[in-house]
Amino acid sequence: LPAYVEATGVHAVSIDWTAEPAFIRERVQSKVAVQGNLDPLVLITGGAALDRAVDNVLANFAQGRLIFNLGHGIQPETPIAHVEQMIKRVRG
Repeated sequence: LPAYVEATGVHAVSIDWTAEPAFIRERVQSKVAVQGNLDPLVLITGGAALDRAVDNVLANFAQGRLIFNLGHGIQPETPIAHVEQMIKRVRG
C-alpha cells in the first residue's frame, strides 16, 4: 500500500478491518487520508461491541486524516438502528 500511494499520487486510500493500525498510521496515513476500517459484521452486531469497534477506529486513526467508514459496504441485513448508533458514536 505505501508503494501504491507513492506510485499513484492518490490523496486517500480505503482500508478494511484487517489492516494493521500501526502500519497504516505510520506508513500510509502519514502521507494520505485513510477511509474505512470498521468491520461491517460488527455493525450488524450492534450494542457494546459496535461502540468498542468505533472507539477503536477513532483511537487508531482520528489523529490523522480519516474518513470514517466501513471497511466494506453495509450488508442488507444491517439494522438501521445500528447505523444510527454508529453515527451517533462517531459524532460524539
